[in-house]
Amino acid sequence: MMSRVASIVQVVYRAGARSRARSSPLSCCSSRSSSGSGTLLPSVSAAFTSAEVGRHDIYARHFHTSRSTLRKNKRSALAKHEAKMEQIEHEKVVEERRAKKQMEAEHKLARKKGMVPKNQEEDEEVDLPTQDDVKDEMMRVVESMLTSFKSIRGGEPSAELFENIMVDAYGTRTPLTGLAQVVVAGSNRVVLTPYDPSVANNVRDAVRDAGMSFNPQIEEGEVIVPIPKVSKETREILSKKIGKMAEENRQRVRNIRRSYHDHIKKCKDAGFSKDETFRCSKEIDSVTEDVLAVLNDEVDRKKESIMQV
Repeated sequence: MMSRVASIVQVVYRAGARSRARSSPLSCCSSRSSSGSGTLLPSVSAAFTSAEVGRHDIYARHFHTSRSTLRKNKRSALAKHEAKMEQIEHEKVVEERRAKKQMEAEHKLARKKGMVPKNQEEDEEVDLPTQDDVKDEMMRVVESMLTSFKSIRGGEPSAELFENIMVDAYGTRTPLTGLAQVVVAGSNRVVLTPYDPSVANNVRDAVRDAGMSFNPQIEEGEVIVPIPKVSKETREILSKKIGKMAEENRQRVRNIRRSYHDHIKKCKDAGFSKDETFRCSKEIDSVTEDVLAVLNDEVDRKKESIMQV
């Protein structure tokens, strides 16, 4: 009885094994063709091909995703690097500007004190001055003197008397000649015609407070300035004042010459030849004489104008 039961259990087990084998997708791998050649069935080849293609697709997608991520990370890193370099370059430019401003401030302060910082004195390039440089600097002194002469009138009135007068108009200080037309109407009368009649009072007040003892009046929108006669004593005082101003400006020209001669000495110490420095010194002296001659001519002309009756 027991042997019969064991036989039945064995048969059922074998039947279940065959059923499971047939239901497996790879069960065909153990099947052989009827010819007994040992080749796989077409269904087996198709199953392997489909599995391989699937795996290759997965690998390809993974590889493509990895390369895309790598390129994206590379672009991001490159952008961060460029931004960092731009920031470094900007900080460098700002630091150079700050250092330059600090050096200019130190040099300006040193010039006021009559000294030069040691580090700048060592690094400063030395070169011989030209005649044009010297002449331009000296002529600026003459031009400044002529500007101050305009406020000093002689025997006859002129429009130059009003060129240096500043008028408070439109919330700012403006030259009178920019607000009104100046016409010398006679030997003792000047007419100022404002371009804008609303500023006539401002023009009148500016002329009255200019320190030239004028008493202007407004008539029909125009500013009438009576010019009193200048006495002989007053003209002599003004002539002496002109002489004093001229001497001050002559001294300024001589100081410019002295500073250039000191510069030439530095050039000589820096290696320039004796002939070059001597020639440059003579040129500076010649320019100084020419400028002083121009200054003296202008002074004589102004004195003559003042003493003219």
